[in-house]
Amino acid sequence: MSRDLKIIEHEVSQNITPPQWPWNGVNFKCNINTNIDENDFILISKKKMNLVHILIEPSQNKNSDLSEEEIFNRLMAKTKEIIALCKKYNLTSIVSFHKFPINSSKTFRQTSKYFWNDINEINTALSFFEMGVKELASCGEELGAYEFVSEPIIRDGGSIRVPQNLREVQQRCIKIIQKYDPGRYFCVSPGPGGHPKGYEDFEPYTYKNTIYNFHVFGPHAYTHQGVKKDTSVFEYPGYINYRYWDTEKMNNLLENTLQWQKKYNRPMIIGSFGAVHWAKGRNAYLNDIVTFAKTNNFSYSYHCFNGYFGWNININNNSRFNQLLKSKLKESGLKINDSISIIYEQTWEILSQTKPKFND
Repeated sequence: MSRDLKIIEHEVSQNITPPQWPWNGVNFKCNINTNIDENDFILISKKKMNLVHILIEPSQNKNSDLSEEEIFNRLMAKTKEIIALCKKYNLTSIVSFHKFPINSSKTFRQTSKYFWNDINEINTALSFFEMGVKELASCGEELGAYEFVSEPIIRDGGSIRVPQNLREVQQRCIKIIQKYDPGRYFCVSPGPGGHPKGYEDFEPYTYKNTIYNFHVFGPHAYTHQGVKKDTSVFEYPGYINYRYWDTEKMNNLLENTLQWQKKYNRPMIIGSFGAVHWAKGRNAYLNDIVTFAKTNNFSYSYHCFNGYFGWNININNNSRFNQLLKSKLKESGLKINDSISIIYEQTWEILSQTKPKFND
């Protein structure tokens, strides 16, 4: 065996992982209007989580007169506040430059071919990523990794595809990290849209401090039922769009990520997963994903701590969200107690696996 081949095999056998790995935590949406409450981070820590996955998003106010620079500065101020609380409560974080363009008054989205094919828009997005890395480079272990567009995808009519320049863009991100914050981890997704099938023909990066991400929201008809106008009702385990889904089917969906990890021995994270609170069998569904992650030493991050009431697990929720959730639960024919706190508590227990199995 040649010396070079021995070196390669040795490197593959050395699975470099960041502090506190594996991570288990929650996604935390961050825009310029996000309320940062210290009690939220006390709660996350008490629930035996060690990760806050910060999803930086554009301003919610589409008519905002703020410049892109002003929006960026406000987003960074919020992000730093979150990271400081992570440090205080022994949590790590992923800072995800999650959505572009940063100014939501623009008429296109990052899922459009225009965004990915226009070099000026890509350069603008990467310039914000670069400024963010510069701003946060002085952080300690409370900042675990950076991320750039966690669900890379182009939606063109009825078709979806991986952006042709995705690898080039991710390599530019790595060079930015190496220049301004060398050694910090970078979280990548091969696409499309964070789907596990992206690992079928994906080559790892030579940058050793890379974490490999995928998302689990399949089957979409189940996890997103009732979110928009669709009134279909599905249960897990059960038939969903004429296919039977259970633990075995879920493991089959994720099998290629496991085989990829065994081949390359790189750290992997389920960077986003979840199902609406009113989906029947939701506890079993979430438990199957968490069990897969824990069994294979994958990290995971539930979507989402804050934001849409259908995913939200912030026990300190406002009353309006709780009323909306009660209404949805009744529409789905689910029995509920006078208080819906049991839903949040069961989700937290599944995420920490203090009680690994639930019956809905």
